[in-house]
Amino acid sequence: MSALPTGVVAFLLLDVEASTSLWNVSTPEMESALDALDHDVHSIVSAHDVSVIKARGEGDSHFCAFELASRAIAAAAAIQRRSDQRLAVRAAALLGEARPREGDYIGRVVNHGARIRSVAHGGQVIATSSVVDVVE
Repeated sequence: MSALPTGVVAFLLLDVEASTSLWNVSTPEMESALDALDHDVHSIVSAHDVSVIKARGEGDSHFCAFELASRAIAAAAAIQRRSDQRLAVRAAALLGEARPREGDYIGRVVNHGARIRSVAHGGQVIATSSVVDVVE
């Protein structure tokens, strides 16, 4: 898709759990694991018709926007099942009204998604009730 979705958008926010301590233990290993994660995320989300992905919006995070909540959930599940499990990824899927701004999204829904993601554990996807209702 060339144009970013507007209106009600499904967002998927990803982050590596405990990344600061992992960087402190071994920078070369973390760089290698993060390169593998970046590759996996890009491959997976492109297969699920993603509209935008921003790697490293916050260090080791990824930010994706989908027209359909079902595609966001399918991508999240595939990311959690990827073969390289060196990094534990926590994820949040939510729906919100959004307008793109300069190739990105800003605003309340994005901030809310980051808060939801922060309470997830590695390997976990937290989906808001609106995402669950739409995907069901």
